[in-house]
Amino acid sequence: MQGVWAMESNRLSVLAIVPLVLIPNDVDIGDGAGFTLIYSEKGGFFKAPCYSNFDFNGHPTIFSALIPAHRSIQAKVVIRLLSPALIYKEGDAVLQSCVKSLIASIKEAASSGKPVNMLITVRCLAFSVVTGHILRKTSGGVAQLMDGWMDTE
Repeated sequence: MQGVWAMESNRLSVLAIVPLVLIPNDVDIGDGAGFTLIYSEKGGFFKAPCYSNFDFNGHPTIFSALIPAHRSIQAKVVIRLLSPALIYKEGDAVLQSCVKSLIASIKEAASSGKPVNMLITVRCLAFSVVTGHILRKTSGGVAQLMDGWMDTE
């Protein structure tokens, strides 16, 4: 019982200093100070069902897995690649490059009058950013999407 109380006490103390937005059946924490507790300490919290939108071809990824136990298995594999220090050091250039590609692609689609599926487009952006960071070369997912290479139906 003391272990449970200590864990809950720790969670409550973190939540006491972090601004909260209350939504029915959901809690959004608006401060980065809560991220460690939410996403990594003791496996983190369960994620909201909306994160399943970012599954890759129906398979949960480290970013979309709802259950902490599933997420922690994947996290152990990539923890060094996704360390904050490495991302801060190298991630900005990759992110800027991918976002420039995204903006150019959206402008091109807008000028043609074609509809843009933003969910799939943002998935492609996320995939390009992650591959650019990990492999040092982006997948080019946004450009491929706009070229019609990827099926959006």
